[in-house]
Amino acid sequence: MSDLRVHESREHVAWRLRSYRRRRMVSVVFMVMVFGGLVLFALLALDDALLYFRVPSDIYDNPPPVTERLRLGGVVKEGSLFREEVLRGEGHWEFVVGDGVSEIRVRFDGVFPDLFREGQGMVAEGYYEDGEFRADLIMAKHDENYVPRTLSGASLLEKSYDEASK
Repeated sequence: MSDLRVHESREHVAWRLRSYRRRRMVSVVFMVMVFGGLVLFALLALDDALLYFRVPSDIYDNPPPVTERLRLGGVVKEGSLFREEVLRGEGHWEFVVGDGVSEIRVRFDGVFPDLFREGQGMVAEGYYEDGEFRADLIMAKHDENYVPRTLSGASLLEKSYDEASK
């Protein structure tokens, strides 16, 4: 009779162990599914908010629909910047952006950022329509050595002070 109890208790322990492992596996699978669902939901929610810039050759190869908002990135062609003044300070701007392969004419109404220049990189946000890009936002690219105009004089004074103190 004692052998029967030992045998039953061993089966009971094995059953409890299998039950624990099964519950743990179910909870792990459930947590992975919940986490995967949250990640999928976040990616779907961010899909409309993400805008990557495209270069002119990409736009010519695969023109976007007129209703699609996109970003155009490239270098402003030297000698292509044209301004027609509409109001004080603001104007209608036209320039050409290229990527070394293709070029696109860009139209922009508004005020440029301070760092915008010909031969510089830039990103424009807007719509591609009738073979030209109509931008409503211009962002100028700059290198890591950028110093604002207000600080450029201060840094020169600091350098001259450091040299004089040596």
